[in-house]
Amino acid sequence: MSKLLYSTLFFALLIFASCNKDQDDFEPNINESSLANLFAEIQDFGETVSFDSDQAFDIVTENRTIISIPGGILADENGSQITGLVDVEYIEILDKSLMAIYGLETESDNKLLETNFNYYLRFTQNGQEVFIEPGSKVIFRVPYEEAAIDYYRFYGETDSDLIEWNLDGDYNGGNINAEVINYTDWEYDDISGQNWSDFGYQFTVDNVGWMGISSYYGNDALENTSICIDVPQQLGGSLTKAYVIFNNLNSVQELKLDSENSLFCESLGLTPANEEVTVVTISALENDNYYLGMKNIIAGEQEIIAISPTKRSKEEILDILGML
Repeated sequence: MSKLLYSTLFFALLIFASCNKDQDDFEPNINESSLANLFAEIQDFGETVSFDSDQAFDIVTENRTIISIPGGILADENGSQITGLVDVEYIEILDKSLMAIYGLETESDNKLLETNFNYYLRFTQNGQEVFIEPGSKVIFRVPYEEAAIDYYRFYGETDSDLIEWNLDGDYNGGNINAEVINYTDWEYDDISGQNWSDFGYQFTVDNVGWMGISSYYGNDALENTSICIDVPQQLGGSLTKAYVIFNNLNSVQELKLDSENSLFCESLGLTPANEEVTVVTISALENDNYYLGMKNIIAGEQEIIAISPTKRSKEEILDILGML
């Protein structure tokens, strides 16, 4: 082979490789459990503490939320009162990126919700789940500097890997019959002798599991739209989760897979038109090959948004999402 022909073939290969760089970024190995494993690893924001169930016990979170558990209010599945040491697991989600990661989609009654506070509470004794007795309540005090009106209590029910939110009351087509969450101030003395004052939302819960304090966003006259995301074929189907994260609202929507058209779509048309949002994809292949796609858009300007994900570590994914 002549040097000229060799050089021509060499540069042709370089050009071909550069033109196909985006495709070569994706690893060919596929394992449909990789995405579930990734989310199991990054859903790691829970805390567990033990306490004497006969005595009143307070949890003070990193956000300085106070969760007050009265003594003698826990029972087993048969209704018998629990005594002795109990473990309580709690999760506090105040961040839109973590709302997405935990599947805390902000929709209820086919309406968009705006949610500032999400909590998870679970009691166990010797590995067996225990519950709050009927008529008893756990008290939450959540610091929040700006009062918002018409916030209600919602309880979460797990549907697959998403949380379905149910109003603690009746929606009645917009004629809401439910307790409005109280905005107030309080003083607190912790066990170390520190004293502080805060103001924010105070509410009670009588269920374990997920709970959220949310308001319904918009009204029937609001113009809504749908958003669909197109991802590269190598990352389609069960390899990807896709979201709409609102820039100016504490709201998150998870897009559902439209397998017929190979798109991820918000199928109910609950996205308010002209809202600034960030569309996000998180994908996983085998051997810790993770991809993050992001694009800022105005809802309604495009029917289908193409996303070109970039390979990231799971730590980078959490860090980048945390800035939204």
